[in-house]
Amino acid sequence: MNSDLFLVFLVYLLISIVVFLILRQVMCWYWKININISLQEEQIKLQKETIKLLEKLVNPKTDLSTVDVTQVHLKNGENERDPRILSDKEMEEVNSKISFLTKKEVIVIHSLSRVIKRIQKCDFDETRGWIIVKEFEE
Repeated sequence: MNSDLFLVFLVYLLISIVVFLILRQVMCWYWKININISLQEEQIKLQKETIKLLEKLVNPKTDLSTVDVTQVHLKNGENERDPRILSDKEMEEVNSKISFLTKKEVIVIHSLSRVIKRIQKCDFDETRGWIIVKEFEE
């Protein structure tokens, strides 16, 4: 009697599990959960691609062949450019931006890409390769 009861319980448990799995698939289909999961996976993939592109914009790896290397000085037998020395073209660009400079702004140049910008003084971050060229003078 006891073994029959145990066998009935196992059959009932097995049938319950099968019915649960079938109903689960029906519910996932009805509420379109499977579609939502696939769309979320696609969104995650697109977010990762966007993050990679934004990182390239924030931290550009500049091709050093595009850097103006007209002013070079010798140091320990190696050719090395001092990023604080500006070429004539860069000085002209800095001078053109000076007239628009306000009290809270500075003119900076990137040591590798040689991009010259006018930015807020509070946004200046020298750890990213920027060097202050000119500050507001009263």
